[in-house]
Amino acid sequence: MRNVLFLILLPFLLAAQDAPAGDWEGAISIGGMNLGIAVHFSQVDAQLKATIDIPQQGAHNLPLQNVKFNQPQVYFELPAGPGLAVFDGIRKEDTIDGTFVQGAASGTFSLTPLKKTVKDTTLSYNETDVTFGHGDITLSGTLLSPKKTAPKKAVVFVTGSGLQDRDEDIMGFKIFKTLAEYLAQNGIASLRYDDRGFGKSSGDAQNATTKDFADDAASAIDYLTNKSGLNILKTGIIGHSEGALIAGMLASQSKDIDFIVLMAGSAIPGDQLLLEQGQLVNQVMGFSRDDADTQRAMQEKIFKTIRSNSGWDVLEQELRDAIKEKLYATPVEERRHIADPKQYIENAVAAQMQQIRSPWMKFFIDYNPADDLKKIDIPTLALFGGKDVQVPAKSNMQIMQEIFENRDSTQFTIKLFPEANHLFQKAKTGSPAEYGRLKHQFVDGFLELTRDWIIRL
Repeated sequence: MRNVLFLILLPFLLAAQDAPAGDWEGAISIGGMNLGIAVHFSQVDAQLKATIDIPQQGAHNLPLQNVKFNQPQVYFELPAGPGLAVFDGIRKEDTIDGTFVQGAASGTFSLTPLKKTVKDTTLSYNETDVTFGHGDITLSGTLLSPKKTAPKKAVVFVTGSGLQDRDEDIMGFKIFKTLAEYLAQNGIASLRYDDRGFGKSSGDAQNATTKDFADDAASAIDYLTNKSGLNILKTGIIGHSEGALIAGMLASQSKDIDFIVLMAGSAIPGDQLLLEQGQLVNQVMGFSRDDADTQRAMQEKIFKTIRSNSGWDVLEQELRDAIKEKLYATPVEERRHIADPKQYIENAVAAQMQQIRSPWMKFFIDYNPADDLKKIDIPTLALFGGKDVQVPAKSNMQIMQEIFENRDSTQFTIKLFPEANHLFQKAKTGSPAEYGRLKHQFVDGFLELTRDWIIRL
């Protein structure tokens, strides 16, 4: 789902003689959600300075204040959102791990040195920046095509929920870029693009629903098929998470799509998915049963209010009471930076209500992807991670297996990677808090299976 995430600050703990230098990348994990960050350290007049990038929020080069380090600690602050964000961490070799606090919110973060890459001029594929769109939407993307042979097959990549860039860069793992380059090296062309209202793409994302994002994907299909200059025989979609929902939507109604690959695609109604997601995330994050039950009850109230379009004032007050209770249950030391607790609470309530009342949320909780999956009659590859807590494999695979039960197994294939998380990394628990700490690579067999399945079509 599309979540309102606070801007946050990054502190660390480092050895004085090992003061951080250069560029570091990683993620902040808070409440089961993840936010990619990059921190840039420099020495200015013998003083350590730093800035932070938060790409998912369109924020770059935000100056950090009170940057300090004392073996092995480093500390700095970022004034942001509802209050000052403060981080502390410890450096161990090439990792920086720690905790952060922003008002009543707390979480963890992890960073590793950013590896500089030199563009390879001997690449086996052509890379071209392109633009396309529909109506007042202009989408900016990257077209990859093999150099040695004319591609006969091509895919459009469609990102998951939350505004994403064309690479689907999540916690430093460039999911779509990695997959696109691998496919191009194996003779398969692709088009990936920045989501509307993000990166170099224009358009209103705030009021957009999954259906609106599907219209964007349809324009990408049209460009790839009719305007790219490639003589493509078969065009498909690779959709991740919400992008998989979009792939199913379009495949059920468009004759321009020849195959789809569903990466962690849901087959259950949106409200059920969010409830299951919340339960599993709470489990792997170590929250108590009481906390989990309280959250589920609140989610159900939210769904009821959205559907009835009534009781908004009551819901807003209940959210206010819940946020206030959590805030004042936080140790005084951890909330010392909140100058105005009342304003903090109101800011937090406003952010939550904006998300809840968005057109996207109303569409998402009512949409049942199974309705479209039943209409699909083109080759479909559905991929799941056994440790995925955002789109749980068990319930979603069961529905898809029932839908595809009597169909040709060479055309409709479901594959489970038992050790994979939502990003198809090899995971320990599947917790979103792990994403930034795991290797930025797919679980063994994922790339090869996807390639071979597409080539066989």
